[in-house]
Amino acid sequence: MTHQGRWVTEKEEMSIRYKAIVIDHDDTAFDSTPSVHYPAYVRYCEEKMPKDFKMLTLEGWYEMLWHSDISVYQKEVMKLTPEEQKIEFFMWKEFVGRFTPNMFPGFLEFLKEFRRRGGIIAVCSHSTQDDIERNYARYNFQPEVIYGYSREHPEMCKPYTYPIENLKEKYHLEAKDIAMIDDLSPGFQMAKKCGVDCIGVIYGKGHDTIKGEIAKTCKKTFDTVEGLKEYILMNTEE
Repeated sequence: MTHQGRWVTEKEEMSIRYKAIVIDHDDTAFDSTPSVHYPAYVRYCEEKMPKDFKMLTLEGWYEMLWHSDISVYQKEVMKLTPEEQKIEFFMWKEFVGRFTPNMFPGFLEFLKEFRRRGGIIAVCSHSTQDDIERNYARYNFQPEVIYGYSREHPEMCKPYTYPIENLKEKYHLEAKDIAMIDDLSPGFQMAKKCGVDCIGVIYGKGHDTIKGEIAKTCKKTFDTVEGLKEYILMNTEE
């Protein structure tokens, strides 16, 4: 058979655990929170918040994102008004535009091999589609489909089910054909609603306090990109 113009043998096609993977962007494919998103938060706090405001640590940032979300945190803890939230958003976008994260070592090779064997790659992230495309363009690679975050249509991204349901329809897939690879709860919530396997990753810096939560939630958890690659490509017997 062919896949994107390349011949793929039946043996190669069968040597992937899932026909499609839905991968998170930040801290799953790209090492971005410690280098971009968290520093953007720190900058806003230093410039706009009262001097006595207690900023989250990097670990606390991940805990907040696991148990809640940034908009709730901004409203209930930071006490930002709608206008202040807009200012924070534009400061974050400006920061994201200036600082580009690196892909985790080995992740590009994993994606290329998964695709070579006939796999379908989707990205579902709370980063915007243009930021995701820009990050991947540095590596001369793009996923088949991107489900990025939109302030106008949040229901089209995780934790809502639209990305997986759309992927199933687009590529004629069943739930068993798909795995969600992520480091935070919104992706896993989406996956569980759709009956899709959850694969956790904790190789990014700052996940220490939520490792247990990830392990309890997911079918498998990996602390190295190599371990994830070996599992998805069925190079191990697990």
